[in-house]
Amino acid sequence: MSNALATPARSRFASSHLRNLAAQLSRLVIAAAACAALLTGCGKSGANSITGPGPVGGGSGGSGSGTGTMSATVDGATWTAASGPNTPVAGYKGNGTYIFSGGSFSGGHVESIQMMIDGVHDLGTYPLGVVWPLDGGEGAYAYDQGEWWTSLSGAAGTVTITSLSRTRIAGTFEFLADSVSGSAAGSRRITNGHFDLPITVLDTTNAALFTGGHVRAKLDGAAWNAAGALPIVLTASPAPMLVIGAGNSSRQMAFAVSPFNGAGTYDVQPGGGTRFTIEDPATGAKWGGPTGGSGSIVITSITTTRLIGTFAVDLAPVPGTSASGTLHVTEGSFDLGLPPATQAAAPPARIALGVAR
Repeated sequence: MSNALATPARSRFASSHLRNLAAQLSRLVIAAAACAALLTGCGKSGANSITGPGPVGGGSGGSGSGTGTMSATVDGATWTAASGPNTPVAGYKGNGTYIFSGGSFSGGHVESIQMMIDGVHDLGTYPLGVVWPLDGGEGAYAYDQGEWWTSLSGAAGTVTITSLSRTRIAGTFEFLADSVSGSAAGSRRITNGHFDLPITVLDTTNAALFTGGHVRAKLDGAAWNAAGALPIVLTASPAPMLVIGAGNSSRQMAFAVSPFNGAGTYDVQPGGGTRFTIEDPATGAKWGGPTGGSGSIVITSITTTRLIGTFAVDLAPVPGTSASGTLHVTEGSFDLGLPPATQAAAPPARIALGVAR
């Protein structure tokens, strides 16, 4: 993995893990939509606009062009990016997307760290283990021909932006990366990461496609953050419908609201047109769905470009799966973009999370 910002490989988009996540979300979204459509047929009932790299100022020492430094601890060993012609920089791809990349050469070995973060419009902490177009991103470590990447857990690490201007970005990072290719094996823990980098503007052709957002909740009291999400608003007959799929490597969720009438509260209950499903992709355990549940999905705001809301449900285990006991979903929230391309007439038209840039 090179630290050349002009051609970032971003090979994670081609990984089997991402394809599996997309396939699992697609399956749940289609199932939720089909179920709600059948019930309806039977008669049963963001982000700041940034035109350049970062806002002016921001944080202590927000001016200047960065010191061009990047360092971290890799499994307890100190790593510092090289200076000189290969001084690390931050590449800006528009609409809050940044690439941080630095490399070193020592003892005949090449070592590098790269991160790509989306939705950076202000100071704050952003999750790693998340894919475009949600806020957050991915981290990677390379040693010679081996590569390690953050898993699609939605919580593989963090990047904290402490200073941001049109010419400089600085902050800290940490993440756990798993082996994915080459000579890599096991995992690598990156801690004590720091960067203070000048900003270079890259190709911003696809910047408008990024919509940002999140889906998060607590499942039986444990924090859960989506690594990817797929919102769809259907306007075709027999009735308008909202379908959202979201997931990470540990849990996939999907819910369908039909008939969908805009902002308001939609009750989840057996036999109703609003369904909620959660599945463990590793075991096949499933809660909710046709088994039903109780609770509600609240759409607090919907425009032609954005969907915001909350949810809280109790879901019964689905018979025939390994699920047991009621799954309590609390403090659920979503804030998702609805670009025109996602407002499809049917779910299969927009089943793709790993969109190439």
